[in-house]
Amino acid sequence: MTSYRKGCNTYEELLEYEKESHKARHRDGDKCRLCGVSRWPHTGGASIITHHLDYKSNKANNLITLCESCHSKLHWRARKLRKSFVGPQ
Repeated sequence: MTSYRKGCNTYEELLEYEKESHKARHRDGDKCRLCGVSRWPHTGGASIITHHLDYKSNKANNLITLCESCHSKLHWRARKLRKSFVGPQ
């Protein structure tokens, strides 16, 4: 089976994810929900991505928009927190 990006297993799932991702970006005004930076290239700001709150759904209500900086910090903190409970992996 081919694995598509964003955790999608089919091309149809990928298209649905892209549609829901667009909805989330529009809902959030193409801004990072944590720091408020605007989307590049419209204002010369950072690149904005959609992040899953959990990996059970690709629906817009399970996605938030983050700049690359905040997204990296969020994953770094999650790894650090996980290590504090389960130890290094």
